[in-house]
Amino acid sequence: MKYRSRKKGWKFEVYVARLPNGKYPAKEYLESLDKRTKAKFDALIDNMAEVGYIRNRDKFKFLEEGFFEFKHTRPHHRIIGYFDRKVQGRIILTHGYQKQSNKMPRAEVNRAKYIRDEYEKQVNKSQKKED
Repeated sequence: MKYRSRKKGWKFEVYVARLPNGKYPAKEYLESLDKRTKAKFDALIDNMAEVGYIRNRDKFKFLEEGFFEFKHTRPHHRIIGYFDRKVQGRIILTHGYQKQSNKMPRAEVNRAKYIRDEYEKQVNKSQKKED
């Protein structure tokens, strides 16, 4: 399987998507952050895994095409993810970036789609091997 588990909670299990080149963009981005910012993201991800939602729109927002973002302000860091369409109770984190403008950059949406598509290809391949 081309992902690895980050957090298993009461409501969701959170995974970090792996690219074909072996990199984990969301994990690498989180690890690049300072301790305080990383701790805040870890708390948001843990809360989502345990409770199943985040009410504060300053910390969590649904985006287009099934994606959502965990948010941190000052500086404006974002971690993008989506709910797995095949496995109920699974969240996949695609990548992170530092937001520079009010709108989500088109390149980040495209990157999230690419990572999602690559993840789903790998899952489909591994399921065919198991059959």
